[in-house]
Amino acid sequence: MQNIQIEDKKNSLILTINKKGLDKDYLIRLVKRLQTEDLIYKSGINEDILDIAEDVNNDWWNKNKEDFLK
Repeated sequence: MQNIQIEDKKNSLILTINKKGLDKDYLIRLVKRLQTEDLIYKSGINEDILDIAEDVNNDWWNKNKEDFLK
């Protein structure tokens, strides 16, 4: 048996995981990551937000860098 198997049903995907093949903590982190990805997808956030965040960070740094470099 492989460690992970995916079965495609009518309205579901069934994920079967070999308990001996994967660490429980790893699996918990993976599920949390999937939940986070699902929330991001549902929120409509896309990569454009990363450009906006980069601009905000650059603007902030340009305005405040002298205070930090003293």
